[in-house]
Amino acid sequence: MLFRSARAACSNGADDDGDGFTDYPADPDCVAAGGEREAPLCALADPVVPVGQAGGQFALAPQGGNGHAGGSCDVGFGAETVLAVTLTERSNVTVDVTLDGMPSAGALYARADCADVATEVACRSGDRPGPLVVRDLEAGTYFVFVEQGFPAPAGALTATV
Repeated sequence: MLFRSARAACSNGADDDGDGFTDYPADPDCVAAGGEREAPLCALADPVVPVGQAGGQFALAPQGGNGHAGGSCDVGFGAETVLAVTLTERSNVTVDVTLDGMPSAGALYARADCADVATEVACRSGDRPGPLVVRDLEAGTYFVFVEQGFPAPAGALTATV
């Protein structure tokens, strides 16, 4: 008989993500002992900003360096910030990014799986400023990559979801 613990991932006594650290507070990906996830939301980018069904406005600090991902419509050499958008119901999602109130020139692209380019659901090239609009997404978590450009912008970007 197989017994599974009903305890949360960050307090179950196992190294669920295989990073050599077990549970809270030893595992840096656990924010509390009741945490349901030991692994980061998206290992491709840091920071990852969690966004709930209601959306909102989020300040994105400038990120320097090279990027680790790329959308199908834009190569995107600069660093990215990822918005992890968790939907609880079928939804249309609009993401608009501005720098000092002006449209950002960085690419925006969304995936159903952070690391799998084949799961891309939308892409907006950096040469076409304006919002990224994704229609009729099922409930789940989607990863919206905000390309910051190279070099990084001089100020904080604002993402409106």
